[in-house]
Amino acid sequence: AASIGGASSAENGYYLNGLNVTSIRRGIGSLDLPFEAIAQTEIKNGGVEPEFGGAMGGIVNAISKSGSNEFEFGMQLRTDPDFARSQHSNLMLSDGTVAGYGASEDDKETYNEARIWASGALIDDKLFAYALFSPQRDNYENAKTTTLNDGSDDSDQWFAKLDYYINDNHSVEFTGINFENNGSGQTYGYESLTSDRGEYKGDYKTKSGGQVFGVKYTGLLTD
Repeated sequence: AASIGGASSAENGYYLNGLNVTSIRRGIGSLDLPFEAIAQTEIKNGGVEPEFGGAMGGIVNAISKSGSNEFEFGMQLRTDPDFARSQHSNLMLSDGTVAGYGASEDDKETYNEARIWASGALIDDKLFAYALFSPQRDNYENAKTTTLNDGSDDSDQWFAKLDYYINDNHSVEFTGINFENNGSGQTYGYESLTSDRGEYKGDYKTKSGGQVFGVKYTGLLTD
């Protein structure tokens, strides 16, 4: 993570639509969200408003896109096939062994992603919606010094934003995010110098991310 204003990378704050999305346990990261959903981003360093407290470093404040009276939609498809990649040679240590994770010439990866988004008014001039769905799949082979992982990661990311303008002085917005990632695969023995895959050693599963929901009210209570 970035260091801002001379503070450590664990002392920043990350906000989306006024919701603190900083990793509570470690403080060094935020959630994973397709950048297509972002309308504005600003970095605050010094003189930070009270609503962005609790960070000695900087504040990364992002505002998502919202719907309007005009209906809009779009989509994007992306693929990064392994056959189109330029492979490096083995990166070796001084003792003649391959350096380890990410250093093997036998690493493979094919990444596919789709993004579909739409926005508009559910009630003209009152209730607006923006939604984005982004399924992702990453097929890979990661070779280490003595083992090789053959697996895939899947993530059905989505983002939703509702804005309800009650009147000129009061509004409510709802934000929902899913950035859960699930992975699985098999582990094999591996000889890095000869690129030989060995016997099957077992299965593994991984899980990261989750869901975030937030509600924000903005209003003028008196003159």
